Amino acid sequence: MNINMETSVSNFSSEEIYLDVTMNELACKVTEDKKFEDPLLIADLREVVARLLLWRELLPGVETFFAMKSCDNDVVRRLMATLGSGFDSASKQEIQKLLEIGVKPTKIIFAHPVKFRTHIKFAASVGVHLMTFDCVEELLKIQECDPEARLVLRIRPPLESSLYHLGEKFGCSPDEACRLVQKARGLKMIVVGIS
Repeated sequence: MNINMETSVSNFSSEEIYLDVTMNELACKVTEDKKFEDPLLIADLREVVARLLLWRELLPGVETFFAMKSCDNDVVRRLMATLGSGFDSASKQEIQKLLEIGVKPTKIIFAHPVKFRTHIKFAASVGVHLMTFDCVEELLKIQECDPEARLVLRIRPPLESSLYHLGEKFGCSPDEACRLVQKARGLKMIVVGIS
């Protein structure tokens, strides 16, 4: 990957970071190039930093976990890691990508709603013990594969209060939450938070 310090874009490359070029200039250049057909990310990394700092200012006691699925880009991952963000991963492969760039296992949450046993065992073997659950079946699977896991209970918010309606696929109801926390305690599992 190269960093281009020039203020104009003449020969666009998907492997370069352009500094001091407006996003509009870069987007115009990319769309002019008839040969360019690969997906690309055009992002103002200053805005990424500003948003994370604003989050930390407004919610100082809440740890951030950047969702890999929202932007699976190496530059953005490295930036977020440098800024000390945690990461939300959904698979063994995503955990591997994070470990390869030096993210500490304690900064990774394994957050897939239905995890494969082999992926839970892999996560545990590399020190990723923070995991989400939203039902008894997932809780029992995690306990079987990683008894040292630290758990985050995924709660489904009431639809009428949600800005984005994501449906009822994942997350337990607020009424189920107490029962699931009690079940976890009975299994000697530690619930450390909610999502």
